[in-house]
Amino acid sequence: MRIERVTMTGADDRTDPLALLDLSRRYPFVEWGVLFSERRAGTARYPGPDWIRTLLRLAPYREGARFAAHLCGGTMRSFMGSFGGVSEPDLNAWLVPFTLTMSEYDSFFGRTQVNFDQERERFDETRLATMIRRWKVQTRGDLITQHNQANADLWPAIQSADRSDGRGRRHQVLMDASGGRGVSPETWPRPIAGVFCGYAGGLGPDGIIADLDRIADVVGDGVIWIDMEGRLRDATDRFDLSRVETVLKAVSDRVL
Repeated sequence: MRIERVTMTGADDRTDPLALLDLSRRYPFVEWGVLFSERRAGTARYPGPDWIRTLLRLAPYREGARFAAHLCGGTMRSFMGSFGGVSEPDLNAWLVPFTLTMSEYDSFFGRTQVNFDQERERFDETRLATMIRRWKVQTRGDLITQHNQANADLWPAIQSADRSDGRGRRHQVLMDASGGRGVSPETWPRPIAGVFCGYAGGLGPDGIIADLDRIADVVGDGVIWIDMEGRLRDATDRFDLSRVETVLKAVSDRVL
């Protein structure tokens, strides 16, 4: 098993953006997961609009640094209203609270992870397929959804969208049985054939190598990414860059 990238999620207003760029230069396989939530913006884990715009202003100096947006709560629902709605969408509407346009967003964030519980949100197959198709037409980045029991019915919609639009597989899957709660599964799921898959759930500085060995047992010779959030934080719920670097050092010999 080889790791294509390591996503570190949860930088917020207390995190120095330049420190992220410095780590990106030293560990080019790192990807920074930025949590988008209109209601929680400016709190721990959820940066506010000013921090996000500062990040974008540094874009000319990022030298290959990689960023992914993780859409949560009301922001996720607003996104789904734009990309999954039946009428002609206003694709900028969901970004208004963050003072961004879709063009700015699309030029910066290489991947977008849409965090939803399909059972709770009741997104039907048609809406999900519409969202995926529209995303492929209107953007350049890749799309990530979580794969777990609550999202078990999501896969048929994804397969339908991938087969019908002829635009390639820009949809990726994060294996996260706990749905973002940071709980390690008893057994890691096998990757989906033909799909770039990531793994999350309880990963962090402590025991990362043992966890990777367990994941490797089901992945075999495949290529994956890993994502972590909760265990990167200190006792004050601050994004701890020393913990981030501990992980990056530990996994560097397993990266492509």
